[in-house]
Amino acid sequence: MFNKPSLPPQPLPTGGAPKEQSAPAVSPGKSSDIYVMPEKFHSGPARATSSKSLIIAAIILAAVIILVAAYFIYDSSARKQLAQEQAAQNAAWQSSTPVVAEVNEGVTPDNFAPVVTSTGSEATSTPEQATSSPDNTAATTTAPVAPAPPVISRDSDNDGLTDMEEDVIGTNPSKPDTDVDGYKDSSEISSGYNPLSDGSQGKTRLAEADFIAIAKSDFAQNNFSFLYPRRWKVSFIAENGQAIISIDTGEIIRISSLPNEQRISAMNWYLQLHPQASVSQLAPISAGQLAGFFAPDGLTAYLTDVSKERIYSFEYLTSPQAEFRYPALFAMIIKNFQIATSTPTSTPAAGQ
Repeated sequence: MFNKPSLPPQPLPTGGAPKEQSAPAVSPGKSSDIYVMPEKFHSGPARATSSKSLIIAAIILAAVIILVAAYFIYDSSARKQLAQEQAAQNAAWQSSTPVVAEVNEGVTPDNFAPVVTSTGSEATSTPEQATSSPDNTAATTTAPVAPAPPVISRDSDNDGLTDMEEDVIGTNPSKPDTDVDGYKDSSEISSGYNPLSDGSQGKTRLAEADFIAIAKSDFAQNNFSFLYPRRWKVSFIAENGQAIISIDTGEIIRISSLPNEQRISAMNWYLQLHPQASVSQLAPISAGQLAGFFAPDGLTAYLTDVSKERIYSFEYLTSPQAEFRYPALFAMIIKNFQIATSTPTSTPAAGQ
């Protein structure tokens, strides 16, 4: 057997037996087990600044809300006041202009009587039908003309003249060009020519046609003249500066000379009375040196000259249920309207 070699004895460390290691000293008041709050949660200048910002933002928001509320209150009050002023202005204008009246079916030149009402410096008139009410007093029905144009009467030959207009004129309701001169009957009427003459027998101008008469007013001032069908009846009202054309089928055409104190165009004059209307609804029309337009209903028109001293209104009065029987002749009267340069010394009998 082999003997395990023995190791030589190791010398002991100098200084004697080893000493126990002592724990490191801990300073008083400190310990590794104490939790310290993060700096961001500490109260201080940063947190105070944030609170101030919130307060300022709240103040600004409150101020904005107050300003918006005040604006809406002011705007509502202003709109209400403007509406009241506009209503008052319209009432003032309407009190100084003729009132468009409804003329029922059956009105004839014999039972038509104008009713004159005073409005200060100007007087106006409205047609009245002589009818009786239950208490045996005269009854008058007035209402605005319908805003939409009425239905046009039948035009059998599609020449632009209704059959009833062709009866008044004497043209053939089944031939668009009665005198066979290459122009439709309505085109000749509109252009101021006689649709019953081809030029070979004279009287080619509308004013020279046998079915046409000329009416001239004899007022103290502001006189005018116009062409009209001879079989219709014309009367003048000097107090109002008006002409009344009575049609044998019941309709009435009223021409009025109105003061234009503001010296504005006929269109602006009309839009002041009818602010709800738009310019696109107004159809232009002219008569020599006068210019104006048809209102949206097609039954009224207005003209003025370059001086703009007066407005000339043309009203086709009929019941809302009636057809528009004479649209071309109504336009003919307007297009051939003239302002007299001087007071006429004599007036031919209308309708003679």
